[in-house]
Amino acid sequence: MFIVPRNHLQHFYSSNIFFYRTLSGIHSQNHSPFSNTIHNPSNLASPNSPTAPFRFHYIKLLYEFLPKQLRVSFYSSRTYRGPLTRSLRKRIRKREKAAAKPVLNEAQFQRAITELPPRFTPEELHNVMTLQVDPLVCLELFNWASQQHRFRHNGLTYHITIKVLGAAKMYQEMDDVVNQVLAVPSIGSEALYNTMIYYFIEARKLIRAINIYKAYA
Repeated sequence: MFIVPRNHLQHFYSSNIFFYRTLSGIHSQNHSPFSNTIHNPSNLASPNSPTAPFRFHYIKLLYEFLPKQLRVSFYSSRTYRGPLTRSLRKRIRKREKAAAKPVLNEAQFQRAITELPPRFTPEELHNVMTLQVDPLVCLELFNWASQQHRFRHNGLTYHITIKVLGAAKMYQEMDDVVNQVLAVPSIGSEALYNTMIYYFIEARKLIRAINIYKAYA
């Protein structure tokens, strides 16, 4: 089922946009162009239909010409009446962001590793992590170093990792690193705790920020 807000259908139909007029000609005749939904009849979806490739070609054109905020509703069973509200647009953007998972730049990660000596210190790792632009590379360096024999993170490596992740708004990954810091309170410093509190407040996780403040105090 294709879900399109009614006001957008009215706009497309009244403006005589070619792809809407094409679509309105291929869906069922008893379906009003101003209805909330455009149904996909079984004969339209049948692969045995001789006109199925022709019809699906124009459905694809419709999808490509629709605004981005409408595309997320194409395979949803929900019907949105009227214009998209601000809160709905915010939820749509949030779902889009969650679905777009970042991908690690393996080449950049491998180059960063080659810049480290065989038995590197936390200070040397901190210097390499500071030069990284990609927060995923910085996080991967942190996790990779944690698995190296006889290596232990210190306040510098924890601080740069939390700062980079917080600036990139990767709050879930930052929270995981913060939990590691709280498990070893002896390595914490005032600057480190201030950074953690700052980014949790920026993420609107006030209870988490207060708990970290209490842990430091």
